[in-house]
Amino acid sequence: MAPTQEKEKNFTSFYLTSGLYNYFAFAARKKYPFLFNDKNYKKASKEIGIEYLKECTNSSNKMLQNESLYFLMKIYLEIENEPEKAMEYSIQLIKKNNNNLIYHYYYLNILLNLKQYTQAKEEYYNIINLTNRINLNINQKKHINEITNKLYKKVKGNL
Repeated sequence: MAPTQEKEKNFTSFYLTSGLYNYFAFAARKKYPFLFNDKNYKKASKEIGIEYLKECTNSSNKMLQNESLYFLMKIYLEIENEPEKAMEYSIQLIKKNNNNLIYHYYYLNILLNLKQYTQAKEEYYNIINLTNRINLNINQKKHINEITNKLYKKVKGNL
C-alpha cells in the first residue's frame, strides 16, 4: 500500500485505497499499539483517511463513489459510533442504488441506532417489498429475510 501513498493527485483512484489504508492503519495502531509500532503505521492518519474517502465520493467513477460512500457509512456507523453521519452516506447510496438490499439493510440499522422506530418499520416493509420485486434466488431471499428480521425484532419492541 505504501507505494501508492502521496500519488493520489496524479491517480485519483488511489484516494480510495489510500483513504482506507490511512484510516484503518491508524485505527489498528490505536487498538493494538504493540503490533503496529513501525514508522509506516505512525504516518497513518485517521483524518487523512476520512478526507481521502470523502474526496472519492466526488469521483466520476461510479464504482469509486459507491465504495467510498459505503466505507464512510460503515466507519461512521460501526467504528466511530456516529449514526447521524452514517445516515448521510446511507441516503446517498440508496439514492444512487435504490434496488441494493445491502444499502437498505444498513439504512434500517442506522434508523434503529437513531431510535427512529416509525421510519424503521416503514423501511423494514420496504425491504420486504424490494426483496420480492428484484430477481433473487431462494438462498439470497432467505438470507436477507433472516438478517432483516433480526433487526425488525428491535423495531417491534419499540413501537
